[in-house]
Amino acid sequence: MKLINGIIGAAGGLALVVFLLLQSVQIPALGLWFYRQEFDKNGTYAAMGMEENALDAVARGMINYLNGSDETLSDDVAVVRGTERLFFNEKEISHMIDVELLFAWGLTIKNIALFALLASLVYFILTHLLLKSCSLRTMFGWWRGFSAGTLALLAALGIIIALNFQRAFTIFHEIFFNNDLWLLNPRTDLLINMLPNQFFQDIAVFIGGCFLAGLVLVIILSSVLRGVFKRNGR
Repeated sequence: MKLINGIIGAAGGLALVVFLLLQSVQIPALGLWFYRQEFDKNGTYAAMGMEENALDAVARGMINYLNGSDETLSDDVAVVRGTERLFFNEKEISHMIDVELLFAWGLTIKNIALFALLASLVYFILTHLLLKSCSLRTMFGWWRGFSAGTLALLAALGIIIALNFQRAFTIFHEIFFNNDLWLLNPRTDLLINMLPNQFFQDIAVFIGGCFLAGLVLVIILSSVLRGVFKRNGR
């Protein structure tokens, strides 16, 4: 029984961390509010010679494409510096196809992680109620352990990324993409003007902050609840 609890507890702890990470990515990456905030901060509207509603519409279309609501980006038309044109060129569309696939995998993995987390939670609740064991205390221990370990890794990774963000950004793309379509030219590709290096630095900080907050919250709650069950002898 202890071995089974350990396996399911570890699976639940891992699933919790994976879910928190992917949810932290999707909050800003699929939120139009974040793009608007960055456009204002970075002066993107003026730099691209576009009206706010026009660039916002492009961002909205890209978000809809990434979350699966729209099937294509090829017909996105915008007025750029007074000229109506297709916003994305062939290279950018090919790259966004790769990005959309990455988001699709992320959504699938997040859903699997959520299912695994809920399944482990149901298991521990049932064993706790039916067998009168300390299984819930065990579950909270695994949650705290995985979250604390991940928090330490996140801190180390954050320091490495902060020391050389551009290198980390390059390594990320080399790991997740098997081509060089992500190497865009600001003179010919509007996408990199819309989402400059500062955008990705800011979104990385936001994702890290969300993930950090989620891990700390889990550590605090699981520690408190584990202590409650321990004091009650359950």
